[in-house]
Amino acid sequence: MIFRNAKIKVRYEGNSNLFKKFYFVLFLIILFHASFSQPFHNHSSPEYFFPVESAFNKNGDNFHTAIRPYYQNQLTQYVSLDSNKNSCSILSKKLFSENLINYKNRNFTLVADPLFAIISAYDFSNSTLFFESDCGIALRSRLAENLVFSADLLYNYSGLPSYLKSSVDSLHIIPGEGFAHKAGDYYEYHNPSFYLAYTLPKYFIFEAGFGKNFWGDGYRSLILSENAYNYPYLKIETNIWKIKYINLWVNFKDIRNAASSGWRDFYNKYGTFHFLSWNLTKKINIGFYEAIIWQDRDSTGVRGFDVNYANPVIFFRPIEFSLGSPDNALMGLNIKYKINYRHILYGQIVIDDMVTPDLKNDFKHLFKPGDTTINYGSWMNKQAFQLGIKIFDVFEMKNLYFQTELNAARPYTYSHRMSHQNYGHFNQPLAHPLGANFWESYSLLRYNKNRWFFELKFMYAIAGIDSANSHFGQNIYQPTFYSPIPSTHNIPVNQYKNQIGQGIKTNIIFNELKISYLINRKNNLRIEAGFIYRQQKNTLLTTQNNFVFLGIRTSLFNGYSDY
Repeated sequence: MIFRNAKIKVRYEGNSNLFKKFYFVLFLIILFHASFSQPFHNHSSPEYFFPVESAFNKNGDNFHTAIRPYYQNQLTQYVSLDSNKNSCSILSKKLFSENLINYKNRNFTLVADPLFAIISAYDFSNSTLFFESDCGIALRSRLAENLVFSADLLYNYSGLPSYLKSSVDSLHIIPGEGFAHKAGDYYEYHNPSFYLAYTLPKYFIFEAGFGKNFWGDGYRSLILSENAYNYPYLKIETNIWKIKYINLWVNFKDIRNAASSGWRDFYNKYGTFHFLSWNLTKKINIGFYEAIIWQDRDSTGVRGFDVNYANPVIFFRPIEFSLGSPDNALMGLNIKYKINYRHILYGQIVIDDMVTPDLKNDFKHLFKPGDTTINYGSWMNKQAFQLGIKIFDVFEMKNLYFQTELNAARPYTYSHRMSHQNYGHFNQPLAHPLGANFWESYSLLRYNKNRWFFELKFMYAIAGIDSANSHFGQNIYQPTFYSPIPSTHNIPVNQYKNQIGQGIKTNIIFNELKISYLINRKNNLRIEAGFIYRQQKNTLLTTQNNFVFLGIRTSLFNGYSDY
């Protein structure tokens, strides 16, 4: 490639420079103008969105469900998103069916809503009462006919259930929501997100921001999920015929061994992602995925953003890999089959590394488990799999929804020889919250009646975790390579006979019952109450949590504490 040796250095030197760069991008985009629809994200919570998903399964033959967040202007081609009825008084309208501030003129729109949560919980297993309190503001602005800006700024002061406290104290992060500052028995953390989106006529959406992306049709994603904290990104979405194509460039952070909790003190790493979603027929969708993760510094000590990875063409990387690049490359598929509008099959395959002869030995071992001459379970065969089904209007009962899926990742998947190049950000996996070396069954049952929502979750997982001075493949932040002579920070792994669940076999059960009442769909203001049961058990320790919660919140994010 002609630019193979060309390199540029791009850094985020703290939050101030991050915002400066963002507003510079804003200025550049405003220089252009075209007339098209407004690309706001849809912020419906997952538990409220399934009736909408059911509707565009009926009507949206060319909608790409695997790429989220969805854009409002694309959803409204198939479904109506505003089902609230107007109330009589101004106060009732503001409370039940309108945004708090909604200013519009010919060239400019500003919508604002408060963000807050007041949740109390009591854990019966250890007789502990704790609270969650959040406050902030959500802003949506149309700056031009085809240019929008959105920001959600949130401050949190919260207690946590005991099963999360130990990991939060060691990793210094609230799962999916930022750096955890300890304040007695509570934690302070900030969760800002924002984006600027610009639409060119008919085919392209350009977006820059600080947030998350989710690729997949399941509850979990083994490709790219919302599990980790927000990150700076640049995204280009292309829509042509029955194809949606995503280019995504990201600045990730490794926060281990940082001098402080400031953004600029965290170690830089970068990612480039490609996702091509193709509606082959009215029933079949297939998505092709590719990701490259590379560290900020190479052997010379200086690298920054590698201009080679600005290439927007999918699957150019396998050719480059043959030239000896040391970066972490992943590939995969997302598949959906619509049996009919009520029954949807879906799945994912992720290939981190694959050695074909060793993979053949795995199949031989399945049929001849007693043959000790077969070298099965190579540590270099790193793959993850998902298979699931969604059923809408179960037993022809309107708004009764069921989903169940099986997720699995082989040991050492998503990890890398150089741990800064693992598939993680902010001490969390970018895919599944359990990392790797696990089996998981996850099921959901949801029902909606007017403004009432009912939800049941059932999760059962088997994971193989590490003991002291061991690396069995679950922790993706461990450097992973076979070495008969241990080097600094490396624990040699077994070349063969690796299998899911190896190490300290740990069983995890997570069940949740939640009932909520939606007050205002515009800002997802709701009252909610529920019960959570969680058990984690292995030969060394058994922990159990039984707690109830009650409160009121505006919900814009899909939290990942259910593992």
